Amino acid sequence: MSGIGALGKIIAKGGGDAIRKILPKTSKDYYDQFDPQTYYHATMEDINIFDPNKMNPMAEFDEKPRGATYFSSSPEYVNEYLDEYFDISNPNQYETGARIYPVKIKTKNLFDYENKDHINKLESKIKDEFEIGSSEYEEIDDVLQYIPNGSWGDFENSTIQKSLKDLGFSGYKTSEPGTVGLFNSDKGDVRSVFAKFDPKQEKSGEILATVTPYASVSTLGALAGLEESTWV
Repeated sequence: MSGIGALGKIIAKGGGDAIRKILPKTSKDYYDQFDPQTYYHATMEDINIFDPNKMNPMAEFDEKPRGATYFSSSPEYVNEYLDEYFDISNPNQYETGARIYPVKIKTKNLFDYENKDHINKLESKIKDEFEIGSSEYEEIDDVLQYIPNGSWGDFENSTIQKSLKDLGFSGYKTSEPGTVGLFNSDKGDVRSVFAKFDPKQEKSGEILATVTPYASVSTLGALAGLEESTWV
């Protein structure tokens, strides 16, 4: 044991986690921050960065930024979504056509509408922010009572979103099949499955952020023709 050295002593005492904190982050370490499940996003646009504050181009009734970007782990649901909002048999309906982006996302710290503790935290936050009985409180309370239903429309309330962010949540689960909304989709919480997951680029909002530039991958054909790069 005389030649074990300081590093060896830390490992021998079970300090592997401490060692990992000081060693350079590898591509695998970075990749492991993401949910192993693949998620999908349907759109009619070429996307390099998922902007959560962008208007929904497929819904004319949206008059304000949504505040979150939506992804679903259900390919079946995404296809149904395309069938509902796109006439994919008519290539002239949209100039750029419909696209599905397969991505990896960070799903830690998501608000769960079925988690009673999460609901209680949100309710307490609202009560701390607004005087009970005030018009502002009554207005937000009308929305708050529907949050346990998991409707994405209720989560898009700006006061609800601000409260969730203040509580440390990075997004929320919804009642739509496998669907979550992310607040930080433009700050490194989303990567294309074809990215190299370069830890030096982890704060970049670009879904293909890597040292070596990649061609844009977004079409339905890409799902069938390319393999996931994962990490190197």
